[in-house]
Amino acid sequence: MLLHHFHLMLATKQPAMTAATLATLLHSRDRAERLDRVVEFTMRICSSQFAAAVANVILCSSGHLFSVISGIWRWAAITSVSRKPSRCSGR
Repeated sequence: MLLHHFHLMLATKQPAMTAATLATLLHSRDRAERLDRVVEFTMRICSSQFAAAVANVILCSSGHLFSVISGIWRWAAITSVSRKPSRCSGR
């Protein structure tokens, strides 16, 4: 829902493969078998899309976390250099 809300999309190679397979399923002659196969196919698509979305969130979150931690580390290194006491005694 967040992807839809922010007008984003999940980029995968699935749509091209999915359309061909779905067309083949819909052209089968037996109606009962067709319905069962379409339901099974839809469940597989949903589970793989969910897995792809979760993986994208995990990878993006870990990349962001790494960026934040490295930024804090650099900031701490810069501020610690400027806070070191002077070695001049002033005498």
